[in-house]
Amino acid sequence: MESLFEKYMSSDFDQFESGKYVTVKDFVFRPKRYEVWREGNKIKEGKINNKVKSIVRGEEEEYSTNVLIEIEDSEKIGHIVRKSVYDVCVTSVDRVQMLTIPAEKNSVECVGLASCRNGTGPTRRSKEFEKNEPYCCNLFLKDGNLSKVTFSINRPEKLVEFYS
Repeated sequence: MESLFEKYMSSDFDQFESGKYVTVKDFVFRPKRYEVWREGNKIKEGKINNKVKSIVRGEEEEYSTNVLIEIEDSEKIGHIVRKSVYDVCVTSVDRVQMLTIPAEKNSVECVGLASCRNGTGPTRRSKEFEKNEPYCCNLFLKDGNLSKVTFSINRPEKLVEFYS
């Protein structure tokens, strides 16, 4: 029987050396479907014909990329804001993570946000996240091509996933 660890490590996604700060370039991702997860349960899914695009707005400090992500028709999904900004990009085992992690705790804070603060460290002094505003965007690649984009949200804690 395959363990969860073995299943995770046998990911179909490209692999990276963890903890390396990287710069992303502008991209446009055209997902065909999406899923919304909360407390381990899929609460919404569907087909979609929109685009997720990034605009790299320049470096403001060391390792800062200041990436703006815009999701067309986000109101159709209803669980994520249209625009979000990320301070840094760092590699993980099977993804590139774009993060905005405040040093000061939010009035409402999920486990994932606290985990990112302990792992990667804060990317700014403070930030109170709005409802449905992500603190993390994960980019998953297959053979160097963007295949999946996910967003981790603090208020309320949930995951929004887009698939090619």
